Parts: sequence; structure tokens; C-alpha cells
Amino acid sequence: MKRSSRSSSRVRLVLVVLLAVVPSLVLIYYNGREQRDTAIAQAHEDVARIARLAAAENAGDFEGVHQLLVALAQFPEVRGDDPVRGGAALEKLLRECRFYSNLGVATPDGHVFCSAVPLKEPASIADHQWFQEAMKTSDFTVGEYQADGSSGRPSLNFGYPLVGSGNQVQRILFASLDLSHLNRQISLALPPEGVELALVDRGGVVLAQTGALENRVGRAAPEAAQIKEVSVSGGRGTEQRRDSAGVEHIYAFYPIGGKRAGADAYVIASMPTAIAFAGADRGLRKNLIGLVLVTLLALVAAWYGGEAIVLRQTNDELEQRVQERTRELAHEQFLL
Repeated sequence: MKRSSRSSSRVRLVLVVLLAVVPSLVLIYYNGREQRDTAIAQAHEDVARIARLAAAENAGDFEGVHQLLVALAQFPEVRGDDPVRGGAALEKLLRECRFYSNLGVATPDGHVFCSAVPLKEPASIADHQWFQEAMKTSDFTVGEYQADGSSGRPSLNFGYPLVGSGNQVQRILFASLDLSHLNRQISLALPPEGVELALVDRGGVVLAQTGALENRVGRAAPEAAQIKEVSVSGGRGTEQRRDSAGVEHIYAFYPIGGKRAGADAYVIASMPTAIAFAGADRGLRKNLIGLVLVTLLALVAAWYGGEAIVLRQTNDELEQRVQERTRELAHEQFLL
């Protein structure tokens, strides 16, 4: 009977401790969810800011090419009719501009008039989109990824029209920017650990990257479809989704240029959500571990402290019964 009473009291005390822990557990879970929501919102802002800064750096490179072609348009050798003299002048300039794989001039029909890199046979660039766009808009244009046939190095082509009287395009100046330079430039952005940066052309082909485990330069970026979607809203924004390996990432897109729909190129920044949640998850683990330790101590105290309470209660009951029995015996003795 006494043993059953002790067990019953212990169980009741343990249940009281567990019920007291439940509100704390709910509060810790709620705070953890709030911290994760705050962390993911902050991560979206951070990734978008990194993409914007990287885009600004690359936009400076693009503008540098533009200024070079504007200055090149003033060369009399380029405006002249002697391809040998023009090629020699471009070759001399190319030796000073190490970031470029080639410089050249093309006629309105796409025939390469002169080139800094000597051509083994006549060449035409009439089928290149950037050339056609320069002819159509009479403005500076940015091309797409290309494995340069004259230099053998992957490059990004830029075109600039020489406009004569009557606003007629007389020639197209072009420059091939070596992609190794863009890779060096994007690496200077020094993104935080776990953040990947990629510079892609309008078609979604990777031009430069940093932080990725595999080299994807010259290949279509997994985010190419998203680039087409965000181009409708100005080519910028963030989203959260899983990659081909099933890992959830935060992606930010930012355009470079923008004289026409789709911009000239895009910067993509990505971060695994696990990195964004790392701080909040550490705090949640600490709180849960602390709660578990406190609960264990409370359960131990309830179990063994409950036994002391039961024994004290039992002793009190026995003492009370002894006193009552003593009084009964004294009364009986008095009657006798």
C-alpha cells in the first residue's frame, strides 16, 4: 500500500514537470521559426546586394570596352582603306591591351576588313547577332559567349558602328574581350563563403564564375530559364528553390546594361539556405539542449525528491496514529 502510494506520488510529480516544460518548448519553437524567417529575409537582401555589386563591377568592364572602341574609331588607320595598315595599328594596340583576344574592323556586309590577329583566310561575321544588332541600331552592342576562331580563346564580342554621312553605317569596329579577364574580375568580388557568383550572357551561357565546384564557363547555366522569366520584370529579383541536386538555394539576378529587353548580360548570385539558417539553427539547438538539461534535472529532483516527500508524509501519518492510539490507551486506562 505504501509502495503504491509512493509510485503514484512520483508519477504525479513527473507529470507536473513535463506539463511545465510544454509551454517552454512551444515558446522555443516559435522563437526559432521567427529567427529563421528573419534570417531568410536577411539572406535574400544579402544575396541581392552581392549580385548588384558584382554587376556594377562588370558593367564598368563593359563600359571600358565601349570607350576603347570609341577611341579606336578616331584612328585614321581604322577609317582608311588600307587593311594592312589598319591591321598593323590594331596589332600594336592589342599588345598593349592584354585583356582582349582580338580587335578588328568589318564592312557592312560582315566581311572582316582588318584584324589585329592575322587571318589565314577571309572571314565573315555577318551571322553574329551582335553584328546584326549593331547594324540595325547603329549603337554599341554586346554579344554572347564565343570560342574565338582566330585566337582560340573563349571571348565576349562587342561591336561599335562607324557612322558616316546620312547616318549610314560604314563599318563595324569589334573587340573580343578575353573571358579569363572577366573571371579574374568576378573573383575580386570576394563573396562570403558558400555564395556563388556567375556572369552569364543573354542566352544563359556562363561567361565567368566564382565559388562553384565545377567549371561551367561556356555551358548553359541551370538558371537560364529563370533569367528569361526575370527579364520581363527588368531582369532583377530573388527567388528560393531547389537545384538539380535537390539542395535549396536563394538566387538573385541582376542585369548589366539594359538598352533593350533582356539586358546585355546578367549576374547570378546563389546561397544555400542551410547557410542562411545556420545562425538560427545554432540558437535553436542551444535552447533545446538547455531545456532538455533543465527538464532532466527537474525529473530527477521530482523522482527522488518525491520519495522524500512520500516518506515524510508516511512518517507524519504514523506519528499521528501513534498519538491517537496513545490517547485511546490513556482513556481506557482512566476508565479502568
